[in-house]
Amino acid sequence: MQVIQAKYTKFLYPVLLCFILLPLLESNLNFVDVKRLNGAVVGKDTIPVFSFKKWFSGSFQSQEEKFVNDSFGFRNICVRINNQVDYSLFNRSHSSDIEIGKNGYLYGTLSMDCIYGNDFLGTASISRSVSKLKFINDTLAKLGKIFVLIIAPHKGLVCPEELAEYPYPFRDTTNYEVYLKLLKQAQIHVVDFNNYFKTRINKTKYPIECKTGVHWSSYGGALAGDSIIRYLESVLHIKMPKPVWGDMNLSKAKMHDIDAEQTLNLLFDIPSPLMAYPTIKYENGPDAIKPRAMIVGDSFYDELAENGIGNVFDKSSNYWYYFTNYGMKLSRNQVKDEIGQSNVVILLTAQYNLARIGWGFVDTTYCMFKNINSVHSQEESRAEKLEDVKEDIKLNVNWLRQIEAGAYEKGVSLDSAIKGNASWIINNQAKN
Repeated sequence: MQVIQAKYTKFLYPVLLCFILLPLLESNLNFVDVKRLNGAVVGKDTIPVFSFKKWFSGSFQSQEEKFVNDSFGFRNICVRINNQVDYSLFNRSHSSDIEIGKNGYLYGTLSMDCIYGNDFLGTASISRSVSKLKFINDTLAKLGKIFVLIIAPHKGLVCPEELAEYPYPFRDTTNYEVYLKLLKQAQIHVVDFNNYFKTRINKTKYPIECKTGVHWSSYGGALAGDSIIRYLESVLHIKMPKPVWGDMNLSKAKMHDIDAEQTLNLLFDIPSPLMAYPTIKYENGPDAIKPRAMIVGDSFYDELAENGIGNVFDKSSNYWYYFTNYGMKLSRNQVKDEIGQSNVVILLTAQYNLARIGWGFVDTTYCMFKNINSVHSQEESRAEKLEDVKEDIKLNVNWLRQIEAGAYEKGVSLDSAIKGNASWIINNQAKN
């Protein structure tokens, strides 16, 4: 018996030693090609820099401890195994940006508030925004230009049956519903893809929404792009280059169709149906016209761009991602020059971005046309929004009761609690 134990002991020691040394060797030699994690990861540029000041304050030790913990050998594999276990057994996400629905469907966490009305701005605030949009629309029309607002589909509205149970109280009214009603009354050109996608979700040959992405699928984006071109032709009264569909490449989900899944950092892919990736060319007919466009939008436009929608616009057209130019908001002069050169101004927004519609485009353009100070306008706008949200809280019985309970526990007045909640909502909307 002792001989057998000794034999196993001689075998186990080297095995245990390998398990101990392998992560150390991997972290220094990188002899195994380990798949990188998606999202914010630790790199060489985060290695703590030693100094006596940091040493005696203790900050160097804390930074070094965190760095070693976040960068030891095979950590990426360990993280993926842990995430996979929690996802497969407990339907749990380790990404703060992703909410796990039913049957492998993934949804953006930030976008859930807009579905349940928890980011509702209030009718008065939305009415002011629409009034500004109406003024921009009418001013552009006088200049012989067209303004078009495009609302991208929200997967929570298109596929509501796959949403997880929402654990928090929610409102009956949403920004989307009020905006849609008031925009229609203002007679502003609106292309709303929510209803379009909802009525076609089970009727198209290939999926127009992806289980593991937060945007429309590549195929759905191609259909949307085709519809946008036809709509622009109708409002501009011109013929534009025609999209011609070629080969349809079928494969497992990739690119934007797995952007939500990638942030989960799982060990295995989430099962999903075959996705379609069309090849699209654009034909310039003898009477085709390419309008010059100013496009302000979010990541939903990226899919349109990948499908080549830029080919229908003049080559001098510009796309301003979140109304920025290399990370900086466009100035009034830049907006003036852009609009002056453009035939059509397009604002494309996801539904959850209606709470911050235009990301500064609306106020900047409105103030430019009105020739008023934009800083003063923003301060007034914030004060007005604060009063709107406070009034909205008072009109919502369930919301008001929750705040009353919180005020009682903290020993503060109800007015202070209402103002605090309203300020938090406005500040949170500004950050997002």
